[in-house]
Amino acid sequence: MTKTIYVSDMPADVALNPQEHNYNKMLARVPGDVFSSDVYATHIAHDNWCEIFRHGNCNCTPEITIEHLATHKIVLILK
Repeated sequence: MTKTIYVSDMPADVALNPQEHNYNKMLARVPGDVFSSDVYATHIAHDNWCEIFRHGNCNCTPEITIEHLATHKIVLILK
C-alpha cells in the first residue's frame, strides 16, 4: 500500500531553507516504519526551475517517491 505524506503536514522545521537541499529535510521526516531491512530506490523529481539544475542547492519542494526494488512497489510518496 502506498503512503503519501504532504510537506504541508510536516512540522515547521521542514520549511524551505536556501542554505541546504530541501529534499534532505523531507527525507529526514520519513517514518521509520516505512522501511524494512531491504533495498529501496529514491526518485526525486525537482521542479524545472530548481537551482539544483544550475549546481545550486535544491530550492523547490520536489516530489519524492520511494520504491521497494525487489517488488517495484511504491511504498511512499512525499509531495
